[in-house]
Parts: sequence; structure tokens; C-alpha cells
Amino acid sequence: MKHTEQNAASAVSPEKKQSQKYVVIGVLAVLAVIIVVALVVLLRGCSGPSGTNGNYEGSFTSPNSVLGYSNGQIPTTGNRHDVTVTGDGGPDAMEVMGNWRIDEVTVYKFDGYGRGVMLTNVDNYTFAYSAINGHLIIDFDVDNAMDCDYTYKISGDNLTITRGGKDFKFTKES
Repeated sequence: MKHTEQNAASAVSPEKKQSQKYVVIGVLAVLAVIIVVALVVLLRGCSGPSGTNGNYEGSFTSPNSVLGYSNGQIPTTGNRHDVTVTGDGGPDAMEVMGNWRIDEVTVYKFDGYGRGVMLTNVDNYTFAYSAINGHLIIDFDVDNAMDCDYTYKISGDNLTITRGGKDFKFTKES
């Protein structure tokens, strides 16, 4: 077989090339959709039932400085909220006021008025919260922290929050 005959036999027709191109583009499009859906599901967290709230855009000045920011000023970094919290922290907001340690590096600070901050050894995350009828609803200001509706109970210097049958135990700091 001559060299030109081998090339002709192994050559792919323009129609087949076009068809292969559409298959590759289709597969890439499907993969892109799967990745986007997976990211949305992962980043959504455990959002609450209603899905809306616009009460906490910008910054909020707390009437006290329990959170440790100068003049009680708590910075906020976003306006995305996928759980609903009341504008005042709810009727039981003062009950959870204070600094609550969950482990060696993580402390949650609640100001008693519906704002708080989670301190870690890596970063700080501000949030709005409501404490209502045994529910502690935390709505972080940043998109990459998980907003949740927990049940809670306080016994002395211990705060236990529960979600999905899993308990998280905190100890109050003086």
C-alpha cells in the first residue's frame, strides 16, 4: 500500500470530525452543569425554611462591647442570608449572651442583641442570630460559612446546641 493510500484510509471525514466535536462539547457542558449543581448543594449548607432576610446589611453598632470590637462595632462582610433571623435577636437573645468555647481554638461570642462573631485561630466570622423558643438560628455574613437552625439548652455554664441529632457542647467563659 502506498503512503497516500494509508493516509486516505486513516483519514477521518469532515462530517465525522464535526460529530466528534459536538460530542466533546456536549460532554463538557454536562460536566460543567454537574460541577455547578454540586457547588450549589455544598455551599448552601443547612439553610432555614424561608430563605430570605434583609435585616442585616452593612454594619451594626451593639449597645455593648461584649464582642470585643472597638465601640461595639461589628463589621459585616456580606448581605447573603439563607435563614431568617429577627432584627433584635429574638426574645431569648440575652439568654445566650457571652463568650462560649466549643474547643481549644473556637469561641462564639453573642452580644445579646442579635449579632455575634465566631473566633477561630484562622479567621473571625460575624453573624446575625435569633434565640426563640429553644431555637438558635445563626446566619453568617459570609457565603462560605454554614447557616443553621439549632435547638439549644443552657444548663449553668454549658450550652448545648443540636442539629440533625448531633450535639455540640460549649462552655461559657468568664
